[in-house]
Amino acid sequence: MTGADYLLPLRTKLRSMRTESFGADPAGARMERIRRSPQFVDGAFQNPVGARIRPSGSSVEFAKTYFQKEQRVLRTPNGAVPVHPTTLADLAVPPVSGLRLTWMGHSSVLAEIDGRRILFDPVWGERCSPFPFAGPKRLHPTPLSLAALGPVDVVVISHDHYDHLDLPTIRALAGTDTVFAVPLGVGAHLERWGVPAARMHELDWNETATVAGISLTATPARHFCGRGLRNQQHALWAS
Repeated sequence: MTGADYLLPLRTKLRSMRTESFGADPAGARMERIRRSPQFVDGAFQNPVGARIRPSGSSVEFAKTYFQKEQRVLRTPNGAVPVHPTTLADLAVPPVSGLRLTWMGHSSVLAEIDGRRILFDPVWGERCSPFPFAGPKRLHPTPLSLAALGPVDVVVISHDHYDHLDLPTIRALAGTDTVFAVPLGVGAHLERWGVPAARMHELDWNETATVAGISLTATPARHFCGRGLRNQQHALWAS
């Protein structure tokens, strides 16, 4: 029996574990557009300047740091971390300047601009992981429930990592009238999760979409993408 024969059962098992949270790979017209992008070189999206996409050190040491119980304890705060509460009463008062940014935890920010509401990288799920039983868990609850937050004009996603693109949150927002602005390729995930193509603007770097009177431009960023067991770099990232 060869080494490849031993790997076959493992590959089959890993494929069977591919949950809906992994999203979808771009295909068809979307993939053709990706191939035409100046950022897509040698079969993958590239950074404008080289960036490290893996942690330094060995994979074994990386796994120990993130998965060993002893290491998790070291990363846990010794006491309660103070949090400034955000309430519906706070948001009910219009910003005097016309501009207000409200942090909703980690990468999630509600921007209010002259009466328009933009939600950046909304993550309301309990874990940043494809699995509900494992992976980084929320330290504090979100300040407000997604339903209590009220209507949002546009949702902006910067890239497809789990701590920025959250399946349960997108599913909830898919049931509203909000429009999504995402980097090229990320729309494949959203479509699989129920967001109609008509409510998406999928942008390459330096492309602009106008939503609810607001101009949104995808600008170059230095990062990488990936949600699945294999990372094909077929979804762009932007700022």
